Formats: sequence, structure tokens, C-alpha cells
Amino acid sequence: MYAKWKYTWRSETPRESHIHVDGAIFDVSKGCLIDGEFWLPTEAINCKCDFTPVIPELNDDIEKEIE
Repeated sequence: MYAKWKYTWRSETPRESHIHVDGAIFDVSKGCLIDGEFWLPTEAINCKCDFTPVIPELNDDIEKEIE
């Protein structure tokens, strides 16, 4: 399953790395690569990011878009 990272702008101390990956598509089983580590939204302390599920359609090359 894939998802698209959504930076929500709700944090009082925004992380530039989370802003940078806004819109990135990642494999939910691994997480999104941020600062050399794989993270899921809200997994890091004070992270208020979210995600939207991505459902690949037939003939989509989603692997080319993965971070």
C-alpha cells in the first residue's frame, strides 16, 4: 500500500524536512525517507503530518514516484 505525505502546517515548530517531503509518495510498510530514516506521519515526536492513501490504477508506474 502506498500513501502521499501531507504536511499540515499545524506545528508551532515546523520541520523543514517534513515540509520538503509534502506530496511525496511512499510505501506504508517502510515509511517515508526523511533525514536518512524512514518515518510514518505522527511517528516522530510532535509531528502532526498526515497522509492520504494512494491506490494505483492499472498501468500506473507508482514505483517511479516513490521517495
